[in-house]
Amino acid sequence: MAFTRLLDIITSEDEAADSQLAAAVAQMASELGIGDRNASITLIDSTSLISGQPRRAKIDAVVRERMQRISERRPDIRDETLVGVLFEADFEGNTAKLRLASGGVVTVSFETDLADEIQEALRSQTGIEGLVHYDGRTAQARTVELRAVVRNVQLELNADAFWQPMSFEALKSEQSTTGLVDPAELAIGDLTDDERAAFLAAFAE
Repeated sequence: MAFTRLLDIITSEDEAADSQLAAAVAQMASELGIGDRNASITLIDSTSLISGQPRRAKIDAVVRERMQRISERRPDIRDETLVGVLFEADFEGNTAKLRLASGGVVTVSFETDLADEIQEALRSQTGIEGLVHYDGRTAQARTVELRAVVRNVQLELNADAFWQPMSFEALKSEQSTTGLVDPAELAIGDLTDDERAAFLAAFAE
C-alpha cells in the first residue's frame, strides 16, 4: 500500500498531494542525483498490472522539481494526533498547554464536556486528537482544536504468572484452542508453487 501511494504521487499532477510524501520523493531524487548525475529512475510495481504490464513510475528532473514544490507547501490545518505532556489547564477559558517531545508548546482548546478528560490527563503522556493549526512560516504546530484525548494505558504485569512454567496442554486449555495447525491453510505470500510445495514438505518433516 505504501509503495502504491508512492507511485500515485509520482505519476499524479495533483498539486494538492501529500507534502510529506512529496518531500520524501524529492529527497530520494536529490540523493540519487536525478537531473544532475542521472537522468531518471523508474520504479516498477510487479504486483500491479496495467494492460498486462507492471506499473511503472519515472522520477526525472521535472518530477523532482514538482515534488520539491509540493513539499514546500505546508498545510495550515491538519487533522491528526499530537503526543506530549498536558499542563497549565485553564478550565474557565477551556484551554491547556501541550509540551511536545521536541520541546515545542502547543495551545489546546477544548469543549466543556472534555474538561474531566483534560483534568485526568494532566502531567502525563497524552495523545491529543483534533484539528492542528500550523504556523505557515515555520510549519510548527501552534494550536489544536481538541476532539478526543487518547490516554496511554500501561498494562500491569503479573510477575509470578509470567515466570510460571505451563505445559502445552495447559496453554491449549487456557486459550481454548486445539493446538492443531493445517499447513495448507498457512498464508505464504510471494512464493512460487514449487517453493510452496518444498516449504510444506519440509514443514511436514
